[in-house]
Amino acid sequence: MQVYQEEGYTDTYDPKNIFNWHIGGVLNYTTSNKYSIHTELLYERMKRIVTREGDTDTLKSTFIYHFINAPVMFRVQFGRSPVRFYINAGPQFRFWAAAKGTIQADELIENGVDKLKVKVSFKNPGEEPADGKYFVPNPNRIQYAFLVGGGVVLDLFNKSQRLMIDGRYAFGHSIMAFNRGTEPSQLTTYFENFEFRDNTITLSLAYLFGFNPVDVRKGSSTIKQKKMK
Repeated sequence: MQVYQEEGYTDTYDPKNIFNWHIGGVLNYTTSNKYSIHTELLYERMKRIVTREGDTDTLKSTFIYHFINAPVMFRVQFGRSPVRFYINAGPQFRFWAAAKGTIQADELIENGVDKLKVKVSFKNPGEEPADGKYFVPNPNRIQYAFLVGGGVVLDLFNKSQRLMIDGRYAFGHSIMAFNRGTEPSQLTTYFENFEFRDNTITLSLAYLFGFNPVDVRKGSSTIKQKKMK
């Protein structure tokens, strides 16, 4: 769900954030049987569709955003093997890596263009050609949110191999950009609105395997041997 800075934007346009996906790795550092620090490094792909069906004009804007996410959460576990439950909370840092989209509008059809494909450029337009680009001069590429959630960890073949089923809610605190960007040269009646933040619900599955750095050091001495003369 997008929350827009401009009240009334959704009265004119209908933005929708459909199902999206992410993939990456996780690291859970356990300090005890109950407490741990859970971190992740994820690639996230988000798709947003904005539509308008007016009496005199129609529009459909489809943008795909690419992010790198890094949540860090404090976790509390309950129960015993083979089924354990947990709750966790903490901040998430997100880097806006890239974006591209397509825009369909009556104005474009009148100019003989069925669909306009654009790629977001995090620059000022300046003297650079605008064909195929949507300039966002003031992007907020480093964003943050606060996460809360919980889930269950199931032992698989042994206690060192587990399946994690996780659900969380992200309260977005950063907007995508500090302005609406600069419209492509072929379109003058619509500005893509980047002044919004995301509140999202996420469901994830993860395969976990145990690693104990103490075991790596077993069998080797940290005491230097003295040379015999």
